Amino acid sequence: MEGTHEGRYLLEIDGVTAVRASEVTMPGKDHTPVELYVGNQPNPILVRGNHKVDALTFKHATALNQTGEELFRWADHYMDGVDVGKRGARFIVLSEDGVSPVEEYELQECVPTSFKPETHSASGSNASMFTFGLRPTQMRRL
Repeated sequence: MEGTHEGRYLLEIDGVTAVRASEVTMPGKDHTPVELYVGNQPNPILVRGNHKVDALTFKHATALNQTGEELFRWADHYMDGVDVGKRGARFIVLSEDGVSPVEEYELQECVPTSFKPETHSASGSNASMFTFGLRPTQMRRL
């Protein structure tokens, strides 16, 4: 693992590391301010409005343990309406040594947005990989 960017991204679900990935699409956090017009003032006064956090997508990901299998099951059950419970998560960026955390994000009230197995090849020697997406209600850098 040393000296490589593969597997530098971890996803913990409810406190247990579930997924390791080599590529992640980070979510944006967008705020739409409310515009208040006072009297005949030509420009609005901007105040706090609504915000949203986009989806976080893990590419070339592998499940690390039983929690990874539970992640797949949760995605299926959520999308089928069987289990619509939201999960807490933490996204961790590791340094190039693959051990030391350099960035951490807390993801609150996450829902799964996508799951796609990647192409399998008889000539490949890597573990089965997939792409997984989730969308949090709130994201904070720790």
